[in-house]
Amino acid sequence: NGIAYLGGYNSPPTVFGTLIVDVSDAKNMKPLSFIPCNLGARCSYLRLNTKRNILVFDHDTSASNPVKPPTGEPVQAGFSFYDVSDPRNPVKLGHITTAPNGVTHGFEIDDNFVYGCASTPSTKSPVGSHQELVIIDYANPRVPKLAATFRFPGLHAGELPDPQNRVNPDVRQVFIQMRLHLNPLVGKLAVSQ
Repeated sequence: NGIAYLGGYNSPPTVFGTLIVDVSDAKNMKPLSFIPCNLGARCSYLRLNTKRNILVFDHDTSASNPVKPPTGEPVQAGFSFYDVSDPRNPVKLGHITTAPNGVTHGFEIDDNFVYGCASTPSTKSPVGSHQELVIIDYANPRVPKLAATFRFPGLHAGELPDPQNRVNPDVRQVFIQMRLHLNPLVGKLAVSQ
C-alpha cells in the first residue's frame, strides 16, 4: 500500500535499523519512522505479515554497529516483532533472543511462525560459521517462543559431523550453514547446507 520497509546489510552506508518510508509518490518519498537495531547488531532481513500488520526483523551481531551494548552485556541477537498498523508509529510487541552475541541469517514467515537461520547457545564456534534452523512461534507476538530447532550433526559444541559430512568432494573441510529457500511454486520451505 505504498509503504516500504527497508533494512541495511553491509558496509557504509548501513542504517542499523529498519526505515519505514512512504513511497506512494516516487518523486516525493517521505520517511515515516525508524526502528533501531538492538545495540551492537545489524538488522539485515525483514518480513511483513500483511494480514496481521506485524513487521518481523532480525538482529545479527555486528562489530560495525557504532552503538554498542554497555560493557559486559551481550548483543541480543534474535528476532523482533512490531505492530505497524500505523507505519508512522510502530509499536514493539516482543523480541526473542536466539543467542547472546549470536548471529542470524535469513528467514521466512507464515502467519504464526518464523523459520530462521540462527546461532543458539549450543552453537559451535566460530558462531558465524555455524547456524541451525530455529522455528519461533509468534501467534502471540508479545511473547514469542522457540517452538523447535533443526540442525545437521556437527553444529553444536562437542559434536562431529556425520562421516559423510566431514569433507567436500574436493577434500576441503565442510562448514555447515543452513539456508532457507521459499519455493514460490508450492509455498514450502526447503533447507540446504
